[in-house]
Amino acid sequence: MQIHGLSDARLIDFLSKSPVKNLDTILDVLTYLDGQWIQEDIEYELFNWVLGDNEAERVAIRVPNVGGITSTPLFRLTRVLQDFHFVRRRTQATPSPFDGPDGTELIAFYELTNAGRKFRHLLMSIDVAKQLLNLHAKVVEEDES
Repeated sequence: MQIHGLSDARLIDFLSKSPVKNLDTILDVLTYLDGQWIQEDIEYELFNWVLGDNEAERVAIRVPNVGGITSTPLFRLTRVLQDFHFVRRRTQATPSPFDGPDGTELIAFYELTNAGRKFRHLLMSIDVAKQLLNLHAKVVEEDES
């Protein structure tokens, strides 16, 4: 199968590198991210290792629970979607009276690229096909009983 800019090999490569293997969840994430503005300090936060909160200096994510997955796989999935150019992320500084000593707040805007929209459409088609198969299986079960 070849959808312009979305080959089988590219999809297989994406799915092999994705931290989330559930197609319904990936569809939920693509739908959630499209056109979403997120404040960067809410999107992720580096804890101060001096306070002992994060000795390994790992990123701690605070984002909504989308599609039943926790925040860390969601953050990693978002990065993989960006690496495969399914999602575009742009940041914009917005001055606020609550700005801290680090300067203005950054807001990240997420949007699907053309390939991302095609990928979402493909996942939606797969979801519809699964629903039709389930409906057909129920009808067959009722006919047999």
